[in-house]
Amino acid sequence: MAEILIADITVTITKRLKEGKRRRTEGTLSFGDGVSTMPPDGIPLPAIGVFGMIRELTELRVTQRDDTTSTPYVYQSVDHKLLEVDNQTEDSLPDGVRKYALGDDVPLKRTLNFVATGW
Repeated sequence: MAEILIADITVTITKRLKEGKRRRTEGTLSFGDGVSTMPPDGIPLPAIGVFGMIRELTELRVTQRDDTTSTPYVYQSVDHKLLEVDNQTEDSLPDGVRKYALGDDVPLKRTLNFVATGW
């Protein structure tokens, strides 16, 4: 099966706020078509401009967990990807260090809420 690509992701902004020079957006992030699978290194995200940012996306917080697996997602800013967190080891690791679940061959179709902040 094919893995999720950037073209498979839809970002819909429902709320925009400016706090000084900082920007904050809220919306939904939909990915997968029920056939594509999770890439082992995370879900690639579209450009930061799609999230309403101009210079930098400093935080992308998923505010709704997936109903199917209750797996939380974490934004990895270095690679600009969304990763599934492995719940079994997350609490035992030091702050700022996380272990991520590897991709699997389960077809995905998910819609998550997000809050993005940046410049």
